[in-house]
Amino acid sequence: EAARAVAAESALKDQPAVKAAVAMYAPLERRIESSRLQLQMIGKPAPELDIAATAHGSAVTAEGLKGKVVLLDFWAIWCGPCIATFPHLNSMYDEFHSQGFEIVGVTRQYGYQWNAESKRASKADAEVSLEAELSMLEEFMKHHELRHPTIVTPKESKLQNQYGVTGIPHAVLIDRKGNVRMIKVGSGEANAKALHDMVQTLLAE
Repeated sequence: EAARAVAAESALKDQPAVKAAVAMYAPLERRIESSRLQLQMIGKPAPELDIAATAHGSAVTAEGLKGKVVLLDFWAIWCGPCIATFPHLNSMYDEFHSQGFEIVGVTRQYGYQWNAESKRASKADAEVSLEAELSMLEEFMKHHELRHPTIVTPKESKLQNQYGVTGIPHAVLIDRKGNVRMIKVGSGEANAKALHDMVQTLLAE
């Protein structure tokens, strides 16, 4: 951070190489701050969900999640690695749901529409209403045979920031008492196994 500040205030700050160096530091700083926040969250109460609407299932409420082991899956419809985790999420849901386990997807409004012919979502040319976005998400989630609901956060929501989300998929495991117990970023077998094993542990507590 100090190096970036020096570069930004330097007499050479308008030089292309210096500008590039300053720009390079910004995402690195965000990732470092995100990692710091994630570490601080472990064992602490999970931030309250900020919900504009629910797609694919009954409305998600804080009251309905009380006493459950909850996996929050921060994702986006355009995110290939997020879609790659869907089979793992379905598998965990099928194995653990009857024991008091819930999965809640968390996404934003991205202005996508659903093409019924191609069975794909694409960016809309015009502004998309929340209702239309929910309809698109419903079709998308049905197509991928997802078992769990997804909440859409309000446009002005800070929820992703509160959970330290800078990359997706971003999975947060919350215990029955409402405390954050594990955070995993990215797809892959190692993360899927770690989440699966922690769900087993939390359900046994």
